[in-house]
Amino acid sequence: MTDNISRQTLFVLVVLTLIISFVGTWTVLSQINSGLTMQSPAPKQTSTGKVQLEVRQPSIPSQTTGQVIFTIQNQKP
Repeated sequence: MTDNISRQTLFVLVVLTLIISFVGTWTVLSQINSGLTMQSPAPKQTSTGKVQLEVRQPSIPSQTTGQVIFTIQNQKP
């Protein structure tokens, strides 16, 4: 079983792969560029809110651990 792919077939497959990659990349980039120019800026909105956080010790010891990370960003009015 020494069926090998000929060099011509391999060359054609490589060229087709390059062409498909180039066309795909070009299409995606053109879609991104056209989408960015058509978007209008979002209207400025302000809102207020109140957040409360209460941390309690569990009544039953637990082996579960976790981590929560959150960031509060202050916006200048």
